Amino acid sequence: MSREPPPPGEEEAAGGGGGEGADGRARAAEGGCYLALCARPVHFEKANPVNCVFFDEANKQVFAVRSGGATGVVVKGLEDRNPISFRMEDKGEVKCIKFSLGNKILAVQRTLKSVDFLNFIPDSPQLEYTQECKTKNANILGFCWTSSTEIVFITDQGIEFYQVLPEKRSLKLLKNQSINVNWYMYCPESSVILLSTTVLGNVLQPFYFKSGTMSKLSKFEIELPAAPKSSKLSLSERDIAMATIYGQLYVLYLRHHSRTSNSSGAEVVLYHLPREGSCKKTHILKLNRTGKFALNVVDNLVVVHHQDTETSVIFDIKLKGEFDGSTTIHQFVLPPRSIQPYQIPVAGPASVTSQSPVPCKLYSSSWIVFQPDIIISASEGYLWSLQVKLEPVVNLLLDKGKLMDFLLQRKECKMVILSVCSQMLSEPERGSLSVIATVFDKLNHEYKKYLEAEQSYTMEIQVYPKVLAAPGLQVVYHARCTTLPYHSLVAGDAQLISSMTSNTHWCLKAKEGRSLKSSLEYVTSEVVPKLVISWHTIPLSNRCSPDAYVKTSSSSTNSHSTATY
Repeated sequence: MSREPPPPGEEEAAGGGGGEGADGRARAAEGGCYLALCARPVHFEKANPVNCVFFDEANKQVFAVRSGGATGVVVKGLEDRNPISFRMEDKGEVKCIKFSLGNKILAVQRTLKSVDFLNFIPDSPQLEYTQECKTKNANILGFCWTSSTEIVFITDQGIEFYQVLPEKRSLKLLKNQSINVNWYMYCPESSVILLSTTVLGNVLQPFYFKSGTMSKLSKFEIELPAAPKSSKLSLSERDIAMATIYGQLYVLYLRHHSRTSNSSGAEVVLYHLPREGSCKKTHILKLNRTGKFALNVVDNLVVVHHQDTETSVIFDIKLKGEFDGSTTIHQFVLPPRSIQPYQIPVAGPASVTSQSPVPCKLYSSSWIVFQPDIIISASEGYLWSLQVKLEPVVNLLLDKGKLMDFLLQRKECKMVILSVCSQMLSEPERGSLSVIATVFDKLNHEYKKYLEAEQSYTMEIQVYPKVLAAPGLQVVYHARCTTLPYHSLVAGDAQLISSMTSNTHWCLKAKEGRSLKSSLEYVTSEVVPKLVISWHTIPLSNRCSPDAYVKTSSSSTNSHSTATY
């Protein structure tokens, strides 16, 4: 997983053939290309000695920088309707360039010691200002924007967390951490930076960033295939990826040789990285082959591309696998298939563009893969998002029960599921009664979960205004979250009411001269009589009394409540 396109002259290599070759056509003829490149890619000027190309994983933007920016910088993204074009003074080779979230501040790294900044705020003078890294003798490996005004420098000696003050054209150091760093990786969806440490590089230290705070998570060790023969870097950035799968953050390790002697193929090992607690190995994806691989995550599916055979396979960790007591071992869900052939239109004057489009070279060695679903071809100047096609899956996954488990977890699955049901109930492919029963049991189970969630949300909508209007109580915090927001709570005699089914928290504070206990009793008896309420105490700060945490859940029986103050 390279961070930058390869330099000119290294764009093509043997074995990186096109998807329209004989083998590619044969695989396409087998039917069922379940992966495709998006129909409307981003087209940019291809990499060459004059034009350097960079990709920003947070904003999903590609930068084309000509002559160090002196002759123009063009920024394009999949979600951007209009490209951003500007020029900047050529002050040397650009090593890294990224916009802040919201495109208000540009950061450019030209040296190993500092990063330059340029405001893109209306009515603000476009004057550059510079921040050098604080650590003496450290070299900047790169930087990551974690918000519209917060940035992290990653050096070979640690990380430095800054707040950018665009009006003052300066930066304020919020926090720093000293640690030897080999390489780093950033997951913008989770605001987590992963640092490779130690001589072998297989001890990974994650940091989490949110609202001006930097939290050090538990470090963990990647199990290498075998004991290294020498004390040198053994874990490469190319073999690691971070992605959110089914709402959970995972570190994916591409292990080229299995640790077991009876397995000859490569495998992808998934480590679950929670906000609290230790990181644990939870899943192993068996590839049953060796060679050059690349990883994407699309619609909660892990996609593994194999360059040698020009095919891809997908894994779904929600489907049942073989559990060995600590990890679940998965085989790929569908047989290997090539990405659907893609045609590139011929650029040029209108009189020339009547030519037939040329085939895109699929699985080319010039492809660079970024998480979760980005593929960039530096040699052709295209950026695509990878997509999953569900229609071909129906004919490839013959087990209808497993097919339904797979489809129910996908986006845009309704029409495909209706087609499967219609097919099962119609001649000549009518399914057996047991198969039909299995499919509809799964549909009913999902529909039940939907109704329960809808009922919980409706109850929340009904309860919140009543809690808001309860005499003697003041709502000081309200948010949908899954953990107690300690840092956001107002110190004092407060009460946190939480609907555990909908993960909504209300932080309440007794008004002056009113009793918290009597106000809460009013809530339990008058405001939410159809809810079961219980609570226990939690401290909100060191200087205030313990406060109460209340959880509410729906009940079909008469209401009751218990309390501990």
